[in-house]
Amino acid sequence: KTGSYNGYSTSAVSAFTMEKDTEKVFVVANLTNAAVTYTVPPHLTATSWSNAFTGATVSGNTITLAPYQYMVLQN
Repeated sequence: KTGSYNGYSTSAVSAFTMEKDTEKVFVVANLTNAAVTYTVPPHLTATSWSNAFTGATVSGNTITLAPYQYMVLQN
């Protein structure tokens, strides 16, 4: 509810970051019934992201999402 919001959405994907103090989350959600590949904005690829639910490391320039899949990533 508090912090700094930045949006990076496309026509198929809702994507945004929320940042407060040293904590940052990156949410990516596929809003369609088809698989999509989302290109991560270049300045966000420099951050070390991990899946907030599984702890798995997420890296690279793209994220592939199944239909209606979402990911919550944290730094």
